[in-house]
Amino acid sequence: IFCGVITLLMFTVFSIYLYGSKQASSDGRLLIWKLLSRMITEHPEGIGIGKFERDYNLRQAKYFMEETTTEEERSLAACNYMAYNDYLEMGVESGVIGMLLLFGFYLLLIYRCYRQKEYLSMSVVVAFMIMASVNFIYTSMQPWLVLLCYAAIGIRNDDLNKIKHPYNLLP
Repeated sequence: IFCGVITLLMFTVFSIYLYGSKQASSDGRLLIWKLLSRMITEHPEGIGIGKFERDYNLRQAKYFMEETTTEEERSLAACNYMAYNDYLEMGVESGVIGMLLLFGFYLLLIYRCYRQKEYLSMSVVVAFMIMASVNFIYTSMQPWLVLLCYAAIGIRNDDLNKIKHPYNLLP
């Protein structure tokens, strides 16, 4: 319990430090996530895969035209190509179901790695799951390849090699 409390305290202090060190970037992401949350509530079925960039920027323009905003928010606004949160981006593009499927994908991989006692693979999947909440993972090829390699190691089943298949031509 003591180690858990110390870890939580260190995480909190580290998070506050990180927020303060890049406050403009952090506030910009918070603005993006605020508008994305509104988009998900407006279109829980999603807007369509690949339509994020166009629809988000139109939604941001509508937000600044129709609502009372601060000068700080206006200075943070920019043309955005990604959500910096895979779950929210998936929720906007493919709806709540797509967002839950992405989250479920990570949970299933963690469960399978745990069952196979592949703790290194499990830690990599957990790291990717956390990174997906503050960055973009699923839109870049190299991180996905790393994740899928560790996922394959984590979910492999060595018992399948012992089973004789009736149509197996190899001894």
